[in-house]
Amino acid sequence: MLWLIRNYETLLNYEMISCYTGNMRCGVDWKKPIVVILGATGTGKTELAVEVCLHAGGEMISADAMQMYSGLEIATNKSTVEERRNVDEHLVSSLHPLTFGYTVQHFRQQALQTIAAVQSRGRLPVLVGGTNYYIESLIWNTLLSENQPSHTGNCYYQDLPADLLTMDGERLLDELRKVDPDMACRLHPNNRRRLLRSLQVWHATGRRQSELVEQQRLCDVEQKLLFQNCLILWLRIDRQLLHKRLEARLKRMLERGLKDELVEFYDTFYDQYVAKQNSIPDDNQAKGAFQCLGFKEFLPFLRLEPEARHSTHGLEIFQRCLEQLHLATCRYAKKQVKWIENRIVRRPGSVALPVYALDMHADTPHSFRHCIAQALTLVDWFLSPATVPPVMEPLNQKSLDWKAHDDKLLYVRCETCNRFFDCRYSNSLKEEALAVFFLVQQCHICSGKSNSTVCHLICFSVYRQCL
Repeated sequence: MLWLIRNYETLLNYEMISCYTGNMRCGVDWKKPIVVILGATGTGKTELAVEVCLHAGGEMISADAMQMYSGLEIATNKSTVEERRNVDEHLVSSLHPLTFGYTVQHFRQQALQTIAAVQSRGRLPVLVGGTNYYIESLIWNTLLSENQPSHTGNCYYQDLPADLLTMDGERLLDELRKVDPDMACRLHPNNRRRLLRSLQVWHATGRRQSELVEQQRLCDVEQKLLFQNCLILWLRIDRQLLHKRLEARLKRMLERGLKDELVEFYDTFYDQYVAKQNSIPDDNQAKGAFQCLGFKEFLPFLRLEPEARHSTHGLEIFQRCLEQLHLATCRYAKKQVKWIENRIVRRPGSVALPVYALDMHADTPHSFRHCIAQALTLVDWFLSPATVPPVMEPLNQKSLDWKAHDDKLLYVRCETCNRFFDCRYSNSLKEEALAVFFLVQQCHICSGKSNSTVCHLICFSVYRQCL
């Protein structure tokens, strides 16, 4: 069922309305056209979406998880009224900042209802945003089941034995190894939330979470394509140019009042956030708007006393926070691009959709206008196939073996310094790793070898030992 916020001030008190996602009876016409705009943060997706909406009579539907929380207008880079130019934008600022437990299932339910409403007005839905797994959940029926354990409020771990809630991360990891050794290899002992979640799945369903994940991966290949008439535009830019754009955007955010916004938000909501967070046992994972990129990086500064924030020391800390935000944003952009390549462009042929790349070759207005012109040409052809087909060709699928592109994450412990570090390996390395098959029980620092060399030698052997 679709869940909508009934009372803005009452957190996660949802009103169920008749939108049955089990068989997708929620008023959506799956044959009507929909446009999807993808791209890393800072590439100009919203500006492009506005142009498409003005040209084709559309309305924007945001698929940005962090922009769904009210507040932090500057920190999360929400578009202004002037930038939207009277184009309607949905789902932005639709959640209270202290909303806990909002998931991709909730998003899909809300987004489908919104798409149905846009279609009923005879308008074109234009889905835009950087949370790519949100977008993926709308285009393909990728969600395993909406009957899996999903908890909000104070009921996060109601399916777990009480003694597990008092254990530290190391003991939780030991418990998880007993029931799901495959998943235990992928989790760090400091990640209590995910350790408890994996144990919760076992106790609630009697199945290993690793099995469910593998089932999801296999099902993804065969997943039903929901929208039969979907145009996907991918706004791309060279990484170095993007980093410069992100740096310039950060400067504009400062000029617009980022610092004052962060201080006001923190002083208004932090005490309430701590009280609510403490009501959830043994879970210190950031939630609500407090997990937003653009806010959490500034916590070292915001936790200072008000007078200290204006001191020389406070200004130095704020500057370091700015640097951390820039680095985190660049990492996030890289992750977004990888997701688009592996999960959307490389989908198998039976459920694949053509993806058209709009490449910005320079960070100039002329280059962006060229991308807009290409996009509008594609939209015209998409909505009226009788028109002259565009010269552009969709991106080729680089591989039909979608699973081969999925990297796995393993955590291993260095027996010298007792620290955990992550090793990622792909299926293509499996045979070579098996041939080597000996264990270097040291991290790259203690062994004096490069991180990639150590990971190459130990990743698969450690994985097999955990099994």
